[in-house]
Amino acid sequence: MPIIEVSTNVKNTDSKSLSLKLATLGSQLLSKPINYMLVNVTIQEGLTLGGADKPAALVHVGSMGNVGGSLNIPIVAGINELVSRELNVDGERIVIVIKELQQSDVAENGKTFA
Repeated sequence: MPIIEVSTNVKNTDSKSLSLKLATLGSQLLSKPINYMLVNVTIQEGLTLGGADKPAALVHVGSMGNVGGSLNIPIVAGINELVSRELNVDGERIVIVIKELQQSDVAENGKTFA
């Protein structure tokens, strides 16, 4: 189950629209079916980057497979471009963290994927 979580301090964010766009893009970039995508966009007024409260975003991407090393390059580029465009945030103020998720650490419907 791929997960994308975005926290941003941009107050006028259409979180539903951004979530749907990230689900579609994430499905393509991570080579996972869209019906497995979990996306959450949260507005965090206290989010700061570099000691400044200018518009910024923190993106967490987790996936069981299809991430790591050179696989992350198009993932980072695609997500950075979409988030920058949709939130009108300078790409230099978007931090993306990608993690490989272990099947035994992710559960749905009361069962792990292991």
